[in-house]
Amino acid sequence: MLLRMAKNLQCDIFTDRVRLWEGDTLLNSLPLQQESRLEEALVRLLAARPAGIRWQDNVTFRLGNNLVNTFVVPWQEGITSLEEMRCYAQSLIPTTFPELASHAMRVEFETLEQGQAALAVAIDQRIWQLLGNVARLQHLRFRGAITPFQFLLLRYPKALPVEGIFIVADDETTSFACRSGHRWQHVHKLALHDFSLVEQLGLVRRLSGLRHAPSFCLDNERWNIRPVSLAG
Repeated sequence: MLLRMAKNLQCDIFTDRVRLWEGDTLLNSLPLQQESRLEEALVRLLAARPAGIRWQDNVTFRLGNNLVNTFVVPWQEGITSLEEMRCYAQSLIPTTFPELASHAMRVEFETLEQGQAALAVAIDQRIWQLLGNVARLQHLRFRGAITPFQFLLLRYPKALPVEGIFIVADDETTSFACRSGHRWQHVHKLALHDFSLVEQLGLVRRLSGLRHAPSFCLDNERWNIRPVSLAG
């Protein structure tokens, strides 16, 4: 009897659609009308996949830029554990994202080093629980979620550049994480639909003072990484 290999599925969640992949093969894509229908759309998307063995296949959700809130957490002397740093990051959410003050948020770190400012991401806890519930309903192993900046920074497994502007772009918003002198400085999230990506980068360069820093861009719609310059 031949043993079937477990399938590793990836599910993209964007503002207007959800997509299901197995490796480089697109299995299914459905429109998403509104966030309140997200669970229904994900169940329909996964239910239409080729038949598998219960609890053997797994799914990872890849989140669009609209579902995550990325920010810089300054290092605080006296912090001795990951949980303390996470609690401190949680305390910054009401002032960093006032619109999220009444929401229960899950905080994860994209980068975290002793004595250095961290790049963190806040995800609505309701969304996280929804993803786990959908995976269980479809008898899939829940492998968590990948954020856009996590995907982008995976290209630097040993060390991040000393200086750079890291960009995540989709149809709705563009996020710029600025890094200088080995340290994260700030994150700008823009929704300037009348400005091209190059024009937005020029604005962020002026605001951050990083006029000559290299830039690295993730096209969140295609999960494709490319350099961007003011020359286009």
